Amino acid sequence: METNQSDEIIRRIRRFVDEYGWNWGIVRRHINGFFGTAYTAVQLKKLYIKAKRQG
Repeated sequence: METNQSDEIIRRIRRFVDEYGWNWGIVRRHINGFFGTAYTAVQLKKLYIKAKRQG
């Protein structure tokens, strides 16, 4: 995956979870639909946690 795309995915995950309060199923559907990926909710949650730790 391109760095720009992964950065955008992480930005969107953080916005959806932190600002909108969406659950992981909704986040998964939106991310996979928009970017054409096949992440599971667990994988997206791991990306989110990793991004939060990095700041």
